[in-house]
Amino acid sequence: MNKETIKNKLKPIVYPIINFISRRRLKNKQFTIICDNCWAGKVYQELGLPYQTPFIGMFVFSPDYIKMLKNLKYYLSGNISLKFVKESKYIEKFDNAYPIALLDDIELHFLHYADEEEAT
Repeated sequence: MNKETIKNKLKPIVYPIINFISRRRLKNKQFTIICDNCWAGKVYQELGLPYQTPFIGMFVFSPDYIKMLKNLKYYLSGNISLKFVKESKYIEKFDNAYPIALLDDIELHFLHYADEEEAT
């Protein structure tokens, strides 16, 4: 049996124990994770908490992420409309496998959404 097989067999046993310990130790359950990919959703799932992040099922390329962080209040103000686009400034031959939108000048990639309607 290889290392990966053993790891996969132990996952259903070990992860619930680790998650239980993490959940018990967590004091502040009201927090927001601002990240450039789907990592935040995984953290909320493993801690058994509702999503409290504006970035669920999506990612932002690093240059836009850094730019957004520099003026986060503006970008999360709710005063900017999403404009869905068919091309990416980061992906040369984008095949429209998922929706992309601009939040002003920040490109948001809705990787885990089927279409624009689901993404909004």
